[in-house]
Amino acid sequence: TTGTVTGVTALIGLPNGTSVKSDVGNITTGLGHITRHAASNQSLRPLITGGDTWFEISVFDNAASINAMIPAVASTYFGSTEAVSFYVSIPIEGLDANPKPLLAFPTITYGQNAENYRASGSNGHGSTNTKIRVFNSVDTNNISNTGTATQDSTSGFSFTASTRCTVYCSYTDKKSSAGDAVLGLSLNSNQLTTSIGGITATHRLVAEYVDGNDDVLSTVAWSGIMEAGDVLRPHGDGGLDASATECSFSLLVIPEEGQVNQAAIISQPVAFVKDVKASGTDGGTFTSGAWQTRDLTQLSGDIAAVGVTLSSNQFTLPAGKYVIEAKAHSYNVTYNKSARNNITDSKNVEKGKEEYSDADN
Repeated sequence: TTGTVTGVTALIGLPNGTSVKSDVGNITTGLGHITRHAASNQSLRPLITGGDTWFEISVFDNAASINAMIPAVASTYFGSTEAVSFYVSIPIEGLDANPKPLLAFPTITYGQNAENYRASGSNGHGSTNTKIRVFNSVDTNNISNTGTATQDSTSGFSFTASTRCTVYCSYTDKKSSAGDAVLGLSLNSNQLTTSIGGITATHRLVAEYVDGNDDVLSTVAWSGIMEAGDVLRPHGDGGLDASATECSFSLLVIPEEGQVNQAAIISQPVAFVKDVKASGTDGGTFTSGAWQTRDLTQLSGDIAAVGVTLSSNQFTLPAGKYVIEAKAHSYNVTYNKSARNNITDSKNVEKGKEEYSDADN
C-alpha cells in the first residue's frame, strides 16, 4: 500500500515430521533475494531466522545493517503502483520420498472392450438361405465376448449376440446389370428364402432399392440394441451381383453393462440376502434337535458390485474375501441357535450363540 513500510515479517511453520536441515547451521545468514518493482528496481535483502521447526523471514532495505542480523529495518517508501516480490530457499529434511495420498482410490476395471467385424467382396448367396449374402473375404473378426460372427456357402452370414449389446452395422452392395434389386438387414427372421421386402415387418431393420441401370453402389446402415440370442443378417432379394469387389459389411459391437454404481466402487459394496414374506406369514417350522434351512427369498443393495446370486435358499459369491453378518430371528421355539452352512464343502463354517425365545419374544 502507499506509505512508509518499516518492515515485513512472515513466520512459517514447517509440516509435521519435517525440520530445518541440520547441516545448514545458523540460518540467520541472508538467503534469497527481494526486488522492489519500481522505476529504480531497488533491491532489498531478506533476513532468515528460525529454529528446528520454523523460520522467520524479515525484509530489510540494503541500507540497513545486514551484518548486525537483527530485525531492524530502515524506512522504505512505496508508491501507489509499486509492489514487492521475493523468494527464499530454506532446505528442510524429513519429507517422505514416497508421500502417501490423503485419499487413495483403487484402480477399478469393469466392462468389456468393443469388438468389430469387417468383410469385403461378395460371393453370391447361401444355397439354402438364398436371400442371405455370403462375403468373399473376412478382413477383421475379433468378435468373441459379445457373440459369434459366422458364414458359409449354405447359410450365408449371420451375427448372433451372446449378451445384450449395442450394434452399429453398415452394408454396401451393387447391382450392375439391368433391373432393380434390394439389399437390407434383418433381425431374427426365419424367412431366409424370402426377399427382405416380403418378410415380417418387425424383422426388417432397413431396406434399400438398388437401380441396376445406374450401376451404382447402395448402402444401408442400422444401429440399436441386440439382446442375447438375437441374430442379425445381410438380407436382400437374391438379385445383387454374384461377385462384386465393392461389396462390404462392417459391425461394431459394444457390450451393454448397464448402470454402474460408482459409490459402490469407491466404498465397500454391501448386499443383503433376506427372507421377505407377507405380513402374518409364519417364518417356517422348527423341529427340536434338527437344523432347519431358513428361507432366503430376496436380494437387495449393491448386488451387481458384490456379484451375489440367490437360488433355492442358497446365495453364491465370486471368489474373494468377504465380511458376512447373519441374523436368524425366531419366535416361541425356546432354545435355539443359527449357523452358516458352506454348501460347497458340506460343513457349518460358523455357529451363532445360543438364544431363547418364547411366545413373548
